[in-house]
Amino acid sequence: MLAVRSAQRWRGQDVQWDGEFSDPETIHCCQRDKFSEYCVDAEYNTCSPYLDDSPERFYNYCPNIVEDKCGAPLVSMATNSYQTVTVQNISFATNDTCYYIVKNEAYKYQDGARVFIEFETIDSSLTVYVRASSGIDNETDASISELSGYTPSTGQEYSINQGDSFIVTVVPGLASVNETISFRYITDGMENDSLTQIYYDLFVTSEDKDLYTIIFIVALALIVICPIVCIGYCIKRNSKKKKNQIHSQSQYNEMAQNTKNKLTTMENGLSATEGANNDLELESIHGSNDGDATGQGDTKQNMLK
Repeated sequence: MLAVRSAQRWRGQDVQWDGEFSDPETIHCCQRDKFSEYCVDAEYNTCSPYLDDSPERFYNYCPNIVEDKCGAPLVSMATNSYQTVTVQNISFATNDTCYYIVKNEAYKYQDGARVFIEFETIDSSLTVYVRASSGIDNETDASISELSGYTPSTGQEYSINQGDSFIVTVVPGLASVNETISFRYITDGMENDSLTQIYYDLFVTSEDKDLYTIIFIVALALIVICPIVCIGYCIKRNSKKKKNQIHSQSQYNEMAQNTKNKLTTMENGLSATEGANNDLELESIHGSNDGDATGQGDTKQNMLK
């Protein structure tokens, strides 16, 4: 029978436990709060659900589910072209229980992208479960279109919404020898534009996303601060220049006024001088006339004499 990863470590003992049980009462004993000598309820336990309660999830906890044994990648990313997974030589004797996850690559497609899956071959001795969830350990299953329960049919296409994953679990029956399962899958998603993809690659999925975030914040700060500093500097410089211009204009006006005053003073002085000269000329003229008149009188008198 199949093995279940019951507990990562026994309580109080430095022993790793990853055993295989043949007793059906212990094969699915490892559910929290359930008693088992092999599974102690503790935080470090990894416990499966009961087989009878959730067979579609129970087998996902089997140990040694690896790609080499399962014959195909355990996780496959859907693209816009059909891809096919074919697994052959599945046998009960070699405990070939496996699961396969099919999903959209995170942050690659625009919102609303769906994943489609179609089973082409399921040999009769195989038990196949298909569910949709965000991960193996998630106990909440998402809706799958056209599927009732967890058992798929061949030739029927099923779909899930973006963010969820198809989890296909293949369990060989007692009569399973060299059995085959085959399914194909595709997405209808439209890839993000270049800028959006760069954002996701740098700031969401990159291992150095914290570093890129810091660089972006610093660059953004410089982009915002530098123009503000430059504008402030220009305003201050223009204000100082205008102030200097005003001061220079004031000095110029003062000099012009002083020059004007000097010119006015000079004009007034010239006017006064001209007035004085005119007075002197008049006085000179009047004086001469008086003298002439006297002289003429004297001459006449002398002549009379």
